[in-house]
Amino acid sequence: MNAEARTYKLGLDLPLSGIDGASAIPARNAVLLAIDEANRAGFPGGARVALSELDDAVQGKHDPAQGAVNLKSFAGDGDVLAVIGPMNSNVAKAEIPISNAAGLAQITMAATSVELTRGPAARQLRVAHPDRPAFFRVCASDDRQGAAAARFARDRGLRRAFVIDDNESYGRGIADVFAAAFPAAGGTVLGREHLTSFALDYKALLTKIRASAPDAIFFGGIVSTGGAVLRRQMADVGLDRVAYLGGDGLANPEYVPLAGRAAENTYFTLIAPDVERFPPARAFRSANRAHFGSEPGITARAPMRRPGSPSRQSVERRRRTGVGRAALRFSTPSRGRRGWTRRSASWPSTPPGICANRSSASIASTGQGRVRGSGPGGAALKPGSCPGT
Repeated sequence: MNAEARTYKLGLDLPLSGIDGASAIPARNAVLLAIDEANRAGFPGGARVALSELDDAVQGKHDPAQGAVNLKSFAGDGDVLAVIGPMNSNVAKAEIPISNAAGLAQITMAATSVELTRGPAARQLRVAHPDRPAFFRVCASDDRQGAAAARFARDRGLRRAFVIDDNESYGRGIADVFAAAFPAAGGTVLGREHLTSFALDYKALLTKIRASAPDAIFFGGIVSTGGAVLRRQMADVGLDRVAYLGGDGLANPEYVPLAGRAAENTYFTLIAPDVERFPPARAFRSANRAHFGSEPGITARAPMRRPGSPSRQSVERRRRTGVGRAALRFSTPSRGRRGWTRRSASWPSTPPGICANRSSASIASTGQGRVRGSGPGGAALKPGSCPGT
C-alpha cells in the first residue's frame, strides 16, 4: 500500500455486550460518526482512519482481565494511533500500565475514579513512564460528582443517608466522596455497606437499612453491578418513598426498564454538554440522529469530534514528522483530568456544570427528567439545564 494512502486505526475498548452495552454502543456510534466526518473532510495524502473495536465484557459485564487483553492487542498493532475507552474505572486500572508502557494514548468518556489520574495509586499505574501519562478523561471525576450529589441532597432537604457501593473502583470512589461530603453539608450518614459481585438479592440488607429510617440511599456503582436491582428491591421492602441517589453510573438506558415503577424518585449526576445551549452539541445530536436514526445518549457526547480533534491531529502530525508511536503519544497533553478537552475548539474553556437528573418510570421513553440541582461550587442549576438523552 502506498504510504501516502495509509489507513490508520483508532482503537475502541468498551463493554459492547450485556447491560453495559446500552451505554457503550451510543459512545461507539459517536466515535464512528467522528471518524466518518474526519474521513469525508479528508487527510493529506489520502490517509484514512478506521475503527478497530474490542469488547471488554465477559458474560454480559465489563471485565478488567479482558480489558487488559484488549489493550495488549492494540499496543501490539503499530497502526493503532490511540484508544478510546474504557468505560469502567476498574477496567481502566488494569489497562493503564499497558498503555503507559507502550506510549499509547487512551481517552475515556466515562472512567471517573480519581485514583486513575491523581495521587499515589495513579503513580503506581504509570511505573514505566511516571512523568509521561498516556491516559486522559473527558468526563467529571468522582470527587466532583460525589460532592455535587451531596449538595443536591441537602438542597432537597434530605438529612439521613445510607451509603452503598458495588465494591468496584468507580463505585467505592464516588461513594467515599459522598460519605464525606454529605456530613460536611449538614447531613448524617447512617451507615455504609458494600455489595457482593453478581449478587441478586439485597432484601436482607435493605430490611436492615430500613430500620435506620433513612430519607435517602446513595449508591456508588452502575446498573450492571446492582444499581437497578437494588432500587427495585427497595420498593419490595417498603423503601420506595426513600430518595435514591447516584452518579453517572445510573445514566444507562436500561435503568428504568430494569427498575420498573420503582425508578421514580431516582437522581443521578453527570457532566455533559447542554444540547439546547451549546451549538456544537446540538449539531452533534442532529448528525447522530441522521446517521444512526437514534438519540446519541449521555456517554456519546464526550467523544464527539470537532475540528482540531486528536484523531485528525495525530494522523497529520504522524505523516508530517514521521515520529514513532511512543513519541507521538508522549507529545500529547499530560493533564489526565482534562485530556484533549481544551485543545478542541468546540469545547468551552471551563467545564460545564454538573446536572442532577431524575429518573422516572413515567418517562421511561427517555429515562431522564429535569430537576433543580447543584453545580460545582454549589451554584444552583436551573430546571431544564441538563442535557437530554
